[in-house]
Amino acid sequence: MYPKTDSDDDVYAATVAMQFNLGWYAHPIFSTDGDYPAVMKERVAASSTAQGLTSSRLPEFGDTWYCPWGMRKILNWISKEYNNVSIIITENGWADKGGLQDDFRTTYFYNYLAEMLKAINIDKNSVIGYTVWSIIDNWEWTLGYTVKLGLYQVDFSDFNRGRTAKNSASTMSSIIKGWSIPEEYFTAGD
Repeated sequence: MYPKTDSDDDVYAATVAMQFNLGWYAHPIFSTDGDYPAVMKERVAASSTAQGLTSSRLPEFGDTWYCPWGMRKILNWISKEYNNVSIIITENGWADKGGLQDDFRTTYFYNYLAEMLKAINIDKNSVIGYTVWSIIDNWEWTLGYTVKLGLYQVDFSDFNRGRTAKNSASTMSSIIKGWSIPEEYFTAGD
């Protein structure tokens, strides 16, 4: 986005346009606050208020995941848009600050995989593969080793980089071996 002229208004308009296009995705990833651009939050909130809504249409970031049903929705969109092309889901996972008791990650996997299975079995999408992100804790771009995504914890202070299975490793193992997810993760009527 480029300003039409060097005027303050045009420069501001180009900046806002860039925030609504690229900043929408990049700001939550690369900024220190991990949130949408301020101008985007302000404008969407004002627009939502003008429409009589009690809260902003822009979802808030928090300690919970983007909604699991989004997995099914995006798979349906891809299948519809691209004639039920074969899909491989890569890098699906949840980051935390570490520890072997990663029960939240376990719940995340159950919920997202349940939605993937609905997309396959109910909606007839051609999902042919799935990979967890990640098997082991690793370097995550600007966050370095501060977030942990692995099924196995890596001791980065140890020269040998020892690895210890987290609870989620056992969960994924049982899902793979049993080809099943507990029934409580499937919503009735789907």
